[in-house]
This record gives sequence, structure tokens and C-alpha cells, in this order.
Amino acid sequence: MARYRERLERDLDGWIAGSLVPAESRAAILASVGEARRLDASTVLAVVGALLGGVAVIALVAANWSDIPRVARFALILTAFLSAAGAAAWAHGRGRPLASQTLLCVAALVFAAAIGLTGQIFDIAGDPQAALRGAGLAALLLALAGRSPWAAAVGMVFLGLGDLARTRFLDDTSAWPGWIAVVAPIGAGIALWRASKVLAHVAGLGCVVAVLTFDRVFAGQADVVFLVAAMVLGAAALVARTLPAGHEGPAGVLCGWWAAGARLWFGVSGGLGD
Repeated sequence: MARYRERLERDLDGWIAGSLVPAESRAAILASVGEARRLDASTVLAVVGALLGGVAVIALVAANWSDIPRVARFALILTAFLSAAGAAAWAHGRGRPLASQTLLCVAALVFAAAIGLTGQIFDIAGDPQAALRGAGLAALLLALAGRSPWAAAVGMVFLGLGDLARTRFLDDTSAWPGWIAVVAPIGAGIALWRASKVLAHVAGLGCVVAVLTFDRVFAGQADVVFLVAAMVLGAAALVARTLPAGHEGPAGVLCGWWAAGARLWFGVSGGLGD
């Protein structure tokens, strides 16, 4: 959006100089386009502070975990999650998308911590992979409910960690690749649709990392897997590079990650094969 407006301003100056557009129409044309929101230093600090505040609450509870009664523990983490989710809904209703997305990310982080803490409360033995994937799915549901690319990025991170928590080398006999192999391409499409660079970074890196999960399916043919992955990522980077105007931001991010992934896996395949 910002690049389009800058290009339009230059074009308008040229059109006015060539008497193609009256000078008095310049302000009206630019007003119809609007201006993209730019994040200043104070806004970035506020977002980082909110995320760190959510992590600090989790750390505070964990540090005093043994001194808190069981019922109080469960009530505390439930209240923290509902408060963050409710505040995100309130911010969304007041037309504050940045605050809403930040609070949804905090809610997703609190829910992820709640999975492990709830298991400790009731002495439930859990699987770390299942816990990470559950946290990822919960974050994706929050992203759908709040239309938040940031929460979707958090969910993809947890799903990716869940996929990598257990690999073929650790006796994982799964016949299917990881969930990130499906979610990352979908996230890339959503990043282009919602023009979200944050989600584009996570989805682009997720597509590169997802290649590791296919090694479980094609055991003994890792060099072929990496070579095919390099070709697919290279083709995807080319497509992202040629997308029409309006997608420059996330498309450029995806193109960079996919091009880097193509070079990475091409080099790895050459080192493994003949």
C-alpha cells in the first residue's frame, strides 16, 4: 500500500506537469487511496512490551507454582487466557487492530503454557509433541476467530516445533509428513491475501523447515527429497517474484525465504547424493 501510494504520487506529479490531470485533483485522488499505517518506535515498543508482559505472567506463575493451591492455579491460568482473549475482542470492536492482534498473540502464548501447567495440576502425563500441536491448533482457532495473521503466525510456530519434536531419527514411524507441510503453504496464501509480512516470514520459513518432515516418509532417499524440495521452492520463489502489484510486501518476504530454502536444500542434496 505504501509503495503504491508513493508510486501514485510520482505519477500524479508527472501527469500534472504534462497537463493530463488538473492540479486541484491531486489531493482528492490521494485521499481516495488513503495512507498505509506506519509503525513508529513507540508502537513497536508497546507491542514488544505486551508480548513480554504475557511471558512475564507465565514466568511469575511458574516460579511460584508450588506455593499456589491446585484450584487457584487452574483459575489463574484460565483467567489469564480469558482476559487476554476478551481484551482482544474488545480492541477489535473498538477498531484497534494492532492491539487486538497483540492481545490474541498473548492469549495464544498463555494457552500454550496452560496446556503444560494443567497437566502438572492434575498429574496428567503428556506428550510434548501433542502439547505443542495442541497449542498450535488453539492459536490457529484464535486467529480464525479474530482474523489475526499474528496469532496464525504463533500457531504455525507451535505446529512446526511439534513436528520437529520427534523425527524419524527418534523412532517416529509416522507415514505422513508434519502438519507444518500443509499449514505453511496455506499460511503463505493468507499472508498474501491479508498483506501480512509477519505471517509471510513465518510461513516462508515454515515451508523451508517442512522439508525435514518428508524425510520420515521417504526414508533412505533424503537426497532426492531435498533436490525436489529445492526445485519446488525455486519455482515458488519465481511465482512470488512475478505477482501483480498489491502484493509486493509479503510476496517479497516469501520470495526471499523460498529462494534461500531452494539454495539450502540444493546444496544439502548435493552433499548427500552421488
